[in-house]
Amino acid sequence: MVRPMTSHLPDLLSDLMPDHAPADKPDVVRFRPHHFLCAIGFEGKGYSGEFTENMTAIVLDRLRSDGGEATPMRVVGQTDDICAPCPKRRGRLCTNQQGISQLDRAHALALKFEPHEELTWGDALERIRENVMPGDLSKLCGSCRWLDYGMCEAALQRLHEGALD
Repeated sequence: MVRPMTSHLPDLLSDLMPDHAPADKPDVVRFRPHHFLCAIGFEGKGYSGEFTENMTAIVLDRLRSDGGEATPMRVVGQTDDICAPCPKRRGRLCTNQQGISQLDRAHALALKFEPHEELTWGDALERIRENVMPGDLSKLCGSCRWLDYGMCEAALQRLHEGALD
């Protein structure tokens, strides 16, 4: 079940900011907190062709490929590898930074992320399974424009059934 946000979350996001992050290793996928759940629901749609190509390369071709569960990842607090070609990106921020920050805070708390935490995609899937139940996305992702399409909720259900591809 989704837990309510607490007052330490702004500090958590500040701690996740790249200015305080250790240097990235080339094979580590950098994800802001809400992108972990976006990755399970991704079905090849996005904000632009370039964005969709990039997300496909990361999610479908890497995380969901054979052996993808071993992919090393790092939790970051600003733009990440998914955001790189996003038309809404402005440097390290987003044109909807307030809404994105709310999503990241809620997801960081729900998934119990630590600043700069490193984990594998398989570890992230297990953490999602343990902490986000079917039906939770309406609260956790309420401001997300993709929620109404139902693909994320369907993917979360498949993850809980052990059938996520």
